[in-house]
Amino acid sequence: QFLVAIWRWGLRFVRSHWPHAKWIATKEGIIAVVLLGILIALVSEVGRNVVVIDAFSVPKRIEEDGYSPAVIANQLADSIADLREQAGRFARDHPQFALSSEAMLPDVQVAETKVSLNGIVEYLRRILGKEHATVDGAISVPSQGTAPRAEWPDPAAHLLITVRVRKGGTLRRYKHIEVPASDLAGGLLQAAHEILATLDPLVLAVSYHAKGNATEAAGLAQRCSHDRNKRYAAKCYVMQGALLVDKGTPEDYQRAVAMFEAALRLDNALPQAMIDQGVAYQRLNRFPAALTMFAKAERAIKDDPDLLAAVHVNRGLVFARQHDLPKAIAAYQQATRVDPMH
Repeated sequence: QFLVAIWRWGLRFVRSHWPHAKWIATKEGIIAVVLLGILIALVSEVGRNVVVIDAFSVPKRIEEDGYSPAVIANQLADSIADLREQAGRFARDHPQFALSSEAMLPDVQVAETKVSLNGIVEYLRRILGKEHATVDGAISVPSQGTAPRAEWPDPAAHLLITVRVRKGGTLRRYKHIEVPASDLAGGLLQAAHEILATLDPLVLAVSYHAKGNATEAAGLAQRCSHDRNKRYAAKCYVMQGALLVDKGTPEDYQRAVAMFEAALRLDNALPQAMIDQGVAYQRLNRFPAALTMFAKAERAIKDDPDLLAAVHVNRGLVFARQHDLPKAIAAYQQATRVDPMH
């Protein structure tokens, strides 16, 4: 009854607002418009970048403890989402890591076992050759670590988590993770790290840096700077440069400048690289070069008050270092006008 009411309301709405479009006002016209909308939605979904977590093979004794294949898949998806959110929060507070404007990691979905819109989309993807990334694996109990069911989980027992990540039909990662039987949740978190390291090392790098692990972050940023996606690789160079600036030595500032220049060779319209390069120049007391980079960034920024305010703040810092307080104050005031919350 509800659908019939919606149908009748739609007919009245179309006929009242487009009385001259007679074909739209017919039932056939309404059906055509609805089908067109569904087609557009399907095309959009087919083009979306996703990763599907398939069911993991799980021993019966573990499944009886509540860790069914569906629970395992959902915990992995939740862990990946938590890592992304953590990285996103850190990047919002530290915009020099150039993470917020483009994410590489596909949307995470848990595989469905019934016919649904997602199933139709997956069928269309296969037909069009746009297969998504998939994650699957298994949890096994090594024979030397098993314990009677009544004593499960035995603290001495271990579990072996196998993770496989495929993209475009190619096996991209195959990893074994051994964890104590009492820490399956911790093992799944490690598995989520492995998945991120394959599908979006930049997000994982920012997440590591948020936890104070700059060494792991730098290694991941260096790895992803060779990505075939030039815009993504450029952001990985920015990440490397930002980590070098954080080290705080003149040698590191010089190396950071080289990283930002590499980023701009790949994406010459990346304002965050320009801002960060200007900051490195400022730390090197190369004030005219810093102001030049801030001016380039200001011209490159489009509809991003936070980045634009960062340009004005850093410009103000340069003027302050030059003991030109009136210009410094004017720059800070401009920053607050652009973004009052900055």
